Parts: sequence; C-alpha cells; structure tokens
Amino acid sequence: MNQEEFEKKVMDMLLAGDDLVLGELRQQYENSTVASRKFDGAGFYTDFKVREGIPPVKEKKRFQIGDVRISMNGVKDAVGVVLFVENGYLSVLDGYSSALDDWPDKYSNVILEYMSADGNRDLNDLRKSWV
Repeated sequence: MNQEEFEKKVMDMLLAGDDLVLGELRQQYENSTVASRKFDGAGFYTDFKVREGIPPVKEKKRFQIGDVRISMNGVKDAVGVVLFVENGYLSVLDGYSSALDDWPDKYSNVILEYMSADGNRDLNDLRKSWV
C-alpha cells in the first residue's frame, strides 16, 4: 500500500459514523485535494484544500479527531493519527510514530482500530472530545 492508499484508509475510518459533523467532513473530504504532504522522518503532515463552495462544519469550527490506532509492518500500535479541523474545514492529517525507527515508504499488514476497549467507535466519547 502506498501513502495515498494509506491516507484514504485512515480518512475513511476517521470520518466514519452516523453523525452530522462527520457527514459534513466526509463531504469536504470527497471534494478536497492534497495541497501538500511533508515527511519528517517520524511521520507525515498532509494538508487538504477543500473545493470552493463546499460549506464548513456548522456546529464546530476547530477540533481534532484522533481515535484511531494503527498497527503496521509487524509493529502493534505503531502509528497514531490526528485530523485537524480549522475554521470548520478539513485542514491537516498528522501521522506520527514513536514505535518506528524510520517512517516506511510502503505499508504492509496495516490494521486500523478505534481506541475504545472493545475496538468499536464510541460517537458520544468522540463528540465530547470536540468541546
């Protein structure tokens, strides 16, 4: 799996769920492009540009979503991700790791899970984190 495929898989999971805010962010993601992508050895930063005319999130203007943990390349919980929303729009996807020596060029054996005890997403907990 390459970087773009990895990011798509991550974004699909971060934006999953029956929630108005997540639905608005999914619409933004479907109408966005990658403005830039930077690697710093321990992770990456992907900046999004949402197409003009797509509305911002109505309820919340500035928050993060980061309830997904990722195992890959044989390392459990190797990677964390945080999606930043600024001014009601998708802004930056930050991928980071303290478990990998170098950020991989290719991804294998990627397993994404929600951070809850049972592995299922708790939308109520997620919404509380947006306050």
